[in-house]
Amino acid sequence: MLGLPIEVGDPGDTADCPADEWMVCVAIGNNAVRQRRMRELSQRGYRGATIIHPAATVSREADIGEGTVILAGAVVNARARVGTGCIVNTSAVVEHDVIVGDYAHLSPGSVVAGGARIGARCWIGSNAVVRQGIELSDDVTLGALAFAGRDLRTAGTYVGAPARRLASQGDD
Repeated sequence: MLGLPIEVGDPGDTADCPADEWMVCVAIGNNAVRQRRMRELSQRGYRGATIIHPAATVSREADIGEGTVILAGAVVNARARVGTGCIVNTSAVVEHDVIVGDYAHLSPGSVVAGGARIGARCWIGSNAVVRQGIELSDDVTLGALAFAGRDLRTAGTYVGAPARRLASQGDD
């Protein structure tokens, strides 16, 4: 791919790959597992490869974290900050002044409007929308087609428009 060698395997498979010569990309959909694998590799001295598809649009004023992958058709606008180890999937939009926390995943077609804050390990579902200026705490999952029109300050899964938190085991 793009003339670069691609290896698939477990972090333990890196013995023959010197850390000073190789960079890694962890493309695991589960945010917490991706974070754990990236940390394991980092502790062995590997750096995350930031990969931006040539058909993505990323502002020169955006800040993209190490090990982040931005796929085809995605847009990251001015003064946005996308953290370490994130996935900005196909045709996702990160508007101006947005902050996306480490190891978050923005699914295909999702939109995060200007000035929003997305916490670490959040997952924004396909075609979900986060209104401008809204804050999602760490570990929020916003389901497909959901609309976050208010801050979501409790970790959990939110669905619908407006987004409502699903009850989980242990909730009253």
